[in-house]
Amino acid sequence: FDRIADSWFKYNQENWSKRHARRLKNRLDKNLVQRFRRRPINEITRKELLAALREIELRSKEAAKRCAQYLVGIFRYARDEEMIETNVALDLQSSLKPYKQGHYASMHVNDLPEFLKKLACLDNGVDEDKRDVLTLLMLTLVRSMELLSAEWNEFDFENDVWTIPASKMKMRKPHVVPLSQQVKTILSRRWQSISESGSLYSGNFVFPSRVKRGIHLAHTTGSAALIDLGYRGVHTCHGFRSLGMSIAKEKLRYRHEVPNRQLAHEPQSDVDRAYDRADFLQERTVMMQQLADYIDSLAA
Repeated sequence: FDRIADSWFKYNQENWSKRHARRLKNRLDKNLVQRFRRRPINEITRKELLAALREIELRSKEAAKRCAQYLVGIFRYARDEEMIETNVALDLQSSLKPYKQGHYASMHVNDLPEFLKKLACLDNGVDEDKRDVLTLLMLTLVRSMELLSAEWNEFDFENDVWTIPASKMKMRKPHVVPLSQQVKTILSRRWQSISESGSLYSGNFVFPSRVKRGIHLAHTTGSAALIDLGYRGVHTCHGFRSLGMSIAKEKLRYRHEVPNRQLAHEPQSDVDRAYDRADFLQERTVMMQQLADYIDSLAA
């Protein structure tokens, strides 16, 4: 089992981001490989797999759901390689307790002025990094790791766009983010600061680590800053995306498709995905500037 699981992982690894692959491998090794390590895969029964998943379920319903998905893939790989005749892992998930992922905590639009007041108090050094992370998440609506891993060569300041490469995107497709004047001001200040303190920084990252060369800030930077500001359980980094959607639809009166595409969400149905390929870039460019101006008005 361990050799086949490893082969399945390596076969699919190029389809996953490095972060996702690392988390998947850790979960796979901890929950499944250690249990079935040297078992011939054709001797493992569905009953044994279900027993393993139910033990995992006692610790985490989400982990059990993910592991059930991994098992389907591993046994399908073994079947395709003619190591087994049938995939005994099929439909295991239906035998587990229902799992529904909750929404990320997000503040209400009416709470934004108070948040902006607290955010403005972060200044100098590490605190300035935290403030810039939270501000840019709010003004670009990207995911936290997409921002923290951003590199200067992804930005086109002549055309005011940031193109996030497919390798960094959840859906494995490149994503274009229009840059508002406010975002460009922050980036310009960071470029100047990084250039002037070259002894502290290295690499091409917009948010380089201050303690270790060649890497970006930790993925917990934004969430730690929110906790420091008193927003534990109230708002998350991912919550800025929900907040931005609310502002765009409720305050700026945009139809759903425009902010939805800014979040790099795919159309839900197969029919919509086949026919709706517009990226609404012109509308998103106007919308993102209006979003930044609206947030500035609240701060004022």
